[in-house]
Amino acid sequence: MLTVSASVEGIDQVAFGEIAEDAKANCPVSKALAGVQIALGSATLLD
Repeated sequence: MLTVSASVEGIDQVAFGEIAEDAKANCPVSKALAGVQIALGSATLLD
């Protein structure tokens, strides 16, 4: 399970969650582990 936290200027929580989901789906490690279930547990935008 992946847990992501970051401080990023110029985006909101929804955009950060979308970016995290895209990274999970399209990163080379996720593609290499295509037979393994990878879940995004949380993507939290810190203040």
